[in-house]
Amino acid sequence: MPIDSDVERWIVEHLDTGVVVSTRPLKSVILANPIARSLIPEFSVGGALPSFFKKAVTASLASPAATGEFPQAQEVELPNGGRCFLRAKPMVEQTVLIIVAAARIRSRDLQERLKQRLGLSFRQVEIVSRLRLGRSNQEIATDLGLSVVTVKHYLNDIFALTDVRSRTQLIAAVAKILEDE
Repeated sequence: MPIDSDVERWIVEHLDTGVVVSTRPLKSVILANPIARSLIPEFSVGGALPSFFKKAVTASLASPAATGEFPQAQEVELPNGGRCFLRAKPMVEQTVLIIVAAARIRSRDLQERLKQRLGLSFRQVEIVSRLRLGRSNQEIATDLGLSVVTVKHYLNDIFALTDVRSRTQLIAAVAKILEDE
């Protein structure tokens, strides 16, 4: 599946999702965009598909999917201890298109970590979760059925518990907790 134009090549290279094209059978990498290479440094054009990755691609190709759709994502444990998810689909000319995405923390897992590490209550964790999404105090209040004054009160308590002085510092502290785990 060669990329036929500069426009197609530019699009693939600038996607915010990892894209890999492999031969079928799964022997070598034909294309791996920067996101895919940042998630899985073992990818090199012309190189072999890493064995830890090949197993998940094979499982993805074997899972039933409606015609024209990608199958359910397969989780891949990376050699560096990280995780990613992939979906693979046979394409034309004996190739396989593989979409790769970094594993994101589930909100339930985030809530548990914040409760354990920072000692936050369930409501405080709900507020921090929305804050991470860039929500304003008014939006958080509307989401949770609270007044803006109550949201500000919760934020001040959260700032005191986490020893920060601003929303930005709080988001950075939460990001550090997630990086450490």
